Amino acid sequence: DTARMRHLRWLIALILLQCVRSWILSGPSGYNITENLIVSGNITVQSNIELKGFLRSLPRDLSTPCTIETRGSLRWNNRNYEVCVGSWQPISFCDVRFPPASEVPCLDEIVNSCNDRSAHFGTGLNLKQCLLNSAHTNCDSPVYDDCGNLCGILGHAECGVANITRNSIIVDGKAELLGDVSIGINSDSILSIAASVLGTTPLVFKNSPTDEMRTSFVITEPSQERSIVFPDVSGTVLTTGNLHDISASFGSMSSLSVAGDVAV
Repeated sequence: DTARMRHLRWLIALILLQCVRSWILSGPSGYNITENLIVSGNITVQSNIELKGFLRSLPRDLSTPCTIETRGSLRWNNRNYEVCVGSWQPISFCDVRFPPASEVPCLDEIVNSCNDRSAHFGTGLNLKQCLLNSAHTNCDSPVYDDCGNLCGILGHAECGVANITRNSIIVDGKAELLGDVSIGINSDSILSIAASVLGTTPLVFKNSPTDEMRTSFVITEPSQERSIVFPDVSGTVLTTGNLHDISASFGSMSSLSVAGDVAV
């Protein structure tokens, strides 16, 4: 009876395999299954399994827990494969192929998406090197990275600063100082201005940076060449706001024009 039952099971298996256009072949190394093998239940393999075709996993009940018994199992969740390692975790795949050197920035190590190293380096455009090299590339000259790739930007070395030493800075061009500037260390320091000072209020004086009160020199836009001469004497500048404070204990005026009342 046992032999008959075994024979019957093999016969049923052969019928099923023929229905799915598959065959079981017996050889020196065991049984070979060609074409398709469809298993609706569990299958246990006690030794190695060699796959020379496709392995397809159909979605199963996603509520199945990850336990010690299922640890190391794989399943398909209709989006990606998951492996049971304490909990079901998605499996990520990487490309073992290395990108060509021309697609990797100059002198950067070539690695693949699996983080494997190739011991080779890229030759492509390196924008970081471009920015660094622009600082010591002559003004308005093309900038190249360390592999000789043209960066598409121009150098800015010596574009404005002609000479910088420990005690002086000579700027050959336009300089903008957008913040607080300290000039000199005491009244013995010298500020020399050989150029014109622009602005209708070019000079503003304050007692301290936090002082809200200030004295401004307001210059009316000139219509022709003008000169205001400060003589080589000490005294108080005469303005319309301090006429009553002016007194002369000596000296004389050749002429005086007054519009209004004068008390002598």
